[in-house]
Amino acid sequence: MTGRWWAAIQTKLFPNPIDGALTLLIAGGGAFLLLPLLRWVLIDATFAGKTRSDCNGIGACWVLIHARSDQFLYGFYPAAERWRVILAGILLALTVIALAWRGMPRRGAVLAAAFVLLPPIGIWLLYGGLGLPTVETREWGGLMLTVF
Repeated sequence: MTGRWWAAIQTKLFPNPIDGALTLLIAGGGAFLLLPLLRWVLIDATFAGKTRSDCNGIGACWVLIHARSDQFLYGFYPAAERWRVILAGILLALTVIALAWRGMPRRGAVLAAAFVLLPPIGIWLLYGGLGLPTVETREWGGLMLTVF
């Protein structure tokens, strides 16, 4: 099996001397660019701390990503109501998983029900009303808003 794998690589990347030289040149250029990037992103990066002043200035500053992760995920959505965002996400994920299952009985009916029911349920969960506190759309943001 190893022989077939190597033969396929030779056929695709080194079919003739010019293509082989181009493959090596592009791979070398990629390594030339990728290694410093990996060093900046991972090796010299700062992961621990609370503020920007904790960063070393040499590598990436992941401190702010960690400190602002809630804002990246939820925007300014109130912390006490974030369970609603999580529930809406779970409903969406379960629906997508169910619809991805090719052997699902009555798949067309489930798809139609998802298109009819998920938007109002999502709006009710995220915006509020009917027993849930209202969360104005100006407080929405982050990944939650992108997915919605």
